[in-house]
Amino acid sequence: MVFLLSVNQSERAKTRQLLIIAATLVLAMSSWFSTAAVAGELRDSWNLSRLQASWLTIVVQLGFVGGAVISSLTNLADRVAPRRLILMGALGAAAANAGVVIGDD
Repeated sequence: MVFLLSVNQSERAKTRQLLIIAATLVLAMSSWFSTAAVAGELRDSWNLSRLQASWLTIVVQLGFVGGAVISSLTNLADRVAPRRLILMGALGAAAANAGVVIGDD
């Protein structure tokens, strides 16, 4: 009976960890898609042409690619704890989004 309880708790812990990882990835990656989601609003608000709005989306994606390249070239995944690395990336994305909001005023 004790063995069954420990397996059940172990499975719950694994499920909980998987849900936390999945939620973290969805929230962290939402910045990737944020520009495409609000491109129409930004075009109206900032008087952007279709080409300028497209470039804004491309620049956001290039930022993610550049970050991934730098991360792989410097072996950040091997030198920084995963929690800290994801936190730093998410805070960097949040700061970039905040910069857009602040710069819009």
